[in-house]
Amino acid sequence: DGQQVRFSDYLMRFRSEKHYLQTKENTDFSTKDGQRQADGIQRQSMDDAVADAFAAKIAREKNIVVTRKDAQDYIATQQNPGDAEISDQTLISVLQDYYGWSLKEYEHMIQKKLLTQKVRYAVDDVARKVSNDVFKAIGDAEKSFEEVAASFGENKVQFGGSGGLVPNNNRDGGLASLASSQDVGQVSKPSETTTGDAYYIIKTTGKTADSVSYEYIKIPLTEFDTKLSALRKDDKVNYFISIKDANDEEE
Repeated sequence: DGQQVRFSDYLMRFRSEKHYLQTKENTDFSTKDGQRQADGIQRQSMDDAVADAFAAKIAREKNIVVTRKDAQDYIATQQNPGDAEISDQTLISVLQDYYGWSLKEYEHMIQKKLLTQKVRYAVDDVARKVSNDVFKAIGDAEKSFEEVAASFGENKVQFGGSGGLVPNNNRDGGLASLASSQDVGQVSKPSETTTGDAYYIIKTTGKTADSVSYEYIKIPLTEFDTKLSALRKDDKVNYFISIKDANDEEE
């Protein structure tokens, strides 16, 4: 629909996934099985690049902005999770070793990821309303989280939990961090997380000085994917190069 998808964004994703499989899982792409994996990576890389381009279009329309500084700040939080600090040089080495990326390329990809997340929340009025309805239901009824979730149906919300104590800095999109900031028994308002896939309402069920357990009700974001699927269905996503041509150039 007029928005261009950068070939370089597709290629960066494809090369990083292929690099990982070759260097860490010893995948042989000359075999039939290896070629099937490469085909899957190519398709997923292109789909992700298309989704980011669609998000960028919506972001311009809604004046949603994520800067390179935002990406750098996000990366900094991942480098200093609370009990250890990862140096810039270590991060650069890991990025190169696992993905074949420079730090600048990683910042670029994180910037796109954060923008797409912001857009996903901005366009999903349905999920926002459901999350507020769920939060109200929790306050109005003497029911467990699981019972409240069941009353809305699995097609709208999902019930889950940490499955026991986990570190306060557990890499779970910020759920443990939020739970650890609350008293036991306290329930959060509907919250956005760094996973960018849903609203979460968190109930802290236990905690120690450095660990926490929690339950959650998850309200998935679906509107962005629905809109993108409609574009594909209406043949509004057009390819001017084939995936195979892109692979030939990469080789």
